Amino acid sequence: MDKITSFRIKHLEIGGFKCFADPVNFDFGEITNILGSNHVGKSSIADAIAFAVTGTTYWGESRIDRMYSEAAPSIVIWLDFEDQNGVAHQLIRQRKNDKMTITLDSYKVTQARLNDLFGDRDTFLSIFNPLYFIEVLREEGKKLLESVLPPVKHETVLTALSDFDRQLLREEVIPSPEDFAAKLREEIRELTDAITACEGQSALLARQRKESGESLTLLRMQKQAVEKEIGKLKAVQGRGLDRKALQAQQEELHLRYDELLRDKPALPDTSQLDAQIGRAVSSLEQLKTGAYQSKYQPEAEKLSGELKAAYQKHAEVTQAGKSIRPGGVCPTCRRELTPQAVTEIKDGLTKQLQEVVARGKDLKTQLAQLQQLDSAAKEKWAEFRQADLAKAGAAIQKLQTARSALLDQYRELQTDFDRQCKELSGEIQTVQEKLDQGNLDPAQYQQLQELERQLFQVNADYAAQETIFSQQTDNTGEKIEEIKKAIRQKKVLLTAAANYAAKRAELTFEDLSSGPVKIRLYEVLKTTGEVRDVFRFTYNGRDYRRLSRSEKALAGIYTVEMVKRLTGRNYPVFIDDAESIANLSRPSGQAIVSRVVAQAPLSVRPVFQEVPLKKAG
Repeated sequence: MDKITSFRIKHLEIGGFKCFADPVNFDFGEITNILGSNHVGKSSIADAIAFAVTGTTYWGESRIDRMYSEAAPSIVIWLDFEDQNGVAHQLIRQRKNDKMTITLDSYKVTQARLNDLFGDRDTFLSIFNPLYFIEVLREEGKKLLESVLPPVKHETVLTALSDFDRQLLREEVIPSPEDFAAKLREEIRELTDAITACEGQSALLARQRKESGESLTLLRMQKQAVEKEIGKLKAVQGRGLDRKALQAQQEELHLRYDELLRDKPALPDTSQLDAQIGRAVSSLEQLKTGAYQSKYQPEAEKLSGELKAAYQKHAEVTQAGKSIRPGGVCPTCRRELTPQAVTEIKDGLTKQLQEVVARGKDLKTQLAQLQQLDSAAKEKWAEFRQADLAKAGAAIQKLQTARSALLDQYRELQTDFDRQCKELSGEIQTVQEKLDQGNLDPAQYQQLQELERQLFQVNADYAAQETIFSQQTDNTGEKIEEIKKAIRQKKVLLTAAANYAAKRAELTFEDLSSGPVKIRLYEVLKTTGEVRDVFRFTYNGRDYRRLSRSEKALAGIYTVEMVKRLTGRNYPVFIDDAESIANLSRPSGQAIVSRVVAQAPLSVRPVFQEVPLKKAG
């Protein structure tokens, strides 16, 4: 559904609302007269229409307990209207059991949806109630106007300015004149502060340059005094000194020292001896870890096995002999044994035992002989092993002795070399000291060195101070003139910006006038370009706070026309207490006019001829 920018009320039904306990119906025309004495429901009709659209009364009150009729438990408002396209609509607002229900053309809607269609509460009531903007919103109405005022284009403002101001501002971006002017004022303050800083810098440079000049003078005097003392000691140092002879002696000593360095003893190469020692030590370790390997061991193990088998055989034959008895069974042929057979078998077993015993004794004898031979061989191996260990240890000792001899020889040569180097270095140092000190004693020479260090530091300080002095050029005067020029330019631009803001306000306020009503939301100080928030509502040049009730009502009708024009909405206007308004103006769109008629019942008449209204605008 499109936004409702204009509508006309056709019919209103009210029930349970304020003084209307029972449902009542009213029809409305382009102009509708509502007549009656006080307290018959004229204002309640205005409240009912406002309540249907905004959920508040004619004056914006939202306390629902004040809207109920004392004799009814619920509220029902039926509002039939026709929109700007001639389409009929029905808006119903019900309140029952603390629950509000809103339907538009049989569809449930929210208050937010109605606000979207009709505009927010303040916008709607500023049109419907001519006194709402003046009496209720007052200065808060500024927000409403600011939200609907059309922006004035930058080009439009420029066109209205003088040629000079237009040329100054043509290339400037001015989204907000007050911000632009504030930025210029801040830049002027910064430039003014910069002039103060430059003046302080100029004074500081003058003081520093004076101090630098004084420091240069002191350093120059100090340098001359040190150079004089050095000159005296140098004269004593070189008196009668044969420097050429000393330099020739020093050169000869350096040649001898270089020759000595070329003959420096070389560290002996012990790598071959180290390798031999390593191999000998490895062999010795192998000898130490070697074990005796018996060549008789296989034969001994064989004889031990055969001897074990003989013992086994002897046990088996013995056991077999014990189990042979008459009437038994032969263990080999499984026949019954007779006494004769038992005797024959035992004789055979006895002979067999004798052979086994003889075999065992022979095996024992052979094993004992092998063990004797193995013991003798092991003793001989231990004897040879000991001899080999001694031989290997002697070889290692011999190699180590040879290595130590080489190193001892190197150390002797190195000691002699160091001694000769030390002697030559001492002689060279003695000659150098003679060249350095000359005829000065150690205290005088130390004094000379200290003076030369002082002279070096003084020269460094002098050069640094001289550089500082040369760099302390005061060009702040030129900078100050440049800054003053920039301030003048910005002040001219600030004046143009103030003119721009004033012209923009003037063009903006063209939309904030309606007949004798004029409203100003801010004013521009032309001296600074500052924009000050104000709210000035005047009617025929008089402040609205000093208007009479009838003048406020007339001013309100003109204000309604202005709000309609700015918002693009044309809603019905309800004029209350019209009997107190002289020369009542006719608002555009639908007008509902309420008059007090003493001791008359409520009457709602959709007629035109009974209310002569002149057109507002």
